[in-house]
Amino acid sequence: MDIYADLRDISRGADKCLTTVTIRMGEWWDRATDQPWLKFGMADIRHFGDTDFPWWRLAAYLKSGATDFEHDSAFALRLPLATLDYTFTMNHGSRFLGIVHPDMADEFHVPLAGYSPLEKANLCPHCKETEAHLMVPEGNYVPPFEAELWEAVRGRPVVIHLGRVEDD
Repeated sequence: MDIYADLRDISRGADKCLTTVTIRMGEWWDRATDQPWLKFGMADIRHFGDTDFPWWRLAAYLKSGATDFEHDSAFALRLPLATLDYTFTMNHGSRFLGIVHPDMADEFHVPLAGYSPLEKANLCPHCKETEAHLMVPEGNYVPPFEAELWEAVRGRPVVIHLGRVEDD
């Protein structure tokens, strides 16, 4: 299964920010099995849970201020993490190590390559005159659950790099 997905075309801030996620598909110690998984623009990393059951979520929003019908910002991806460790910042790029949460399938909304709910989006009928923004169709607030992808990546270590788009 090809898990690589470049979401820069649908994620916010991809002209300024670059987020990459590399995943280790072999044994935890075998860096030779690392492979690129995700590439997108701006990222959010948030802590959830409590001291007994903490978890983190790596997320990216859809570009163009896209919302669902309730005017909640729509997501390009939501990835639950069981652990998250900050390792360093250098030249305005930060690196984190994490593990894809093995028990939170209900929070796993990571698309496969080619996912683009913006193709079916329309201008919001309520905001068309004042602050026009895109509205994704019902059911596209988050990417659909991809069971085969979930089984392939759950519990696997990831390296997350948050940085900027380099000038040529």
